[in-house]
Amino acid sequence: MKISTYLTFLLTSLIFMSCQPKSSKQVPKPEATSTSNKVSSPPKAKEANRYEFVESEILSHPEDEIGFNHLYMGSLDGFDYVSVRSNKYRIPSDQLELERGFPLTQDATKWVHMRIHFSHLKYQ
Repeated sequence: MKISTYLTFLLTSLIFMSCQPKSSKQVPKPEATSTSNKVSSPPKAKEANRYEFVESEILSHPEDEIGFNHLYMGSLDGFDYVSVRSNKYRIPSDQLELERGFPLTQDATKWVHMRIHFSHLKYQ
């Protein structure tokens, strides 16, 4: 039985096409999608250690001794971000030792009210 050249070409083409990937689109790597969703640090966040933060905020604003005016914004790259009276601070995470942390977010509804003192943290 003799197979025609056309039929041989057709079968070869079908076999070749069945071995090719279904889509030519590249699927992004997981790292690429996670870094594009990464929140950057807030603009003008002053880097301070815990004691500098307490000295600059609580000592000059005694009402902070009673209230929960410090807002924990989340953590990123080894720093905890805190907002108080429109000031933003980044404090090394090992100095605050938070009970419950979460990734830095710009969504103020997720921020946690707290009081940061020299010796302790209190949550609202």
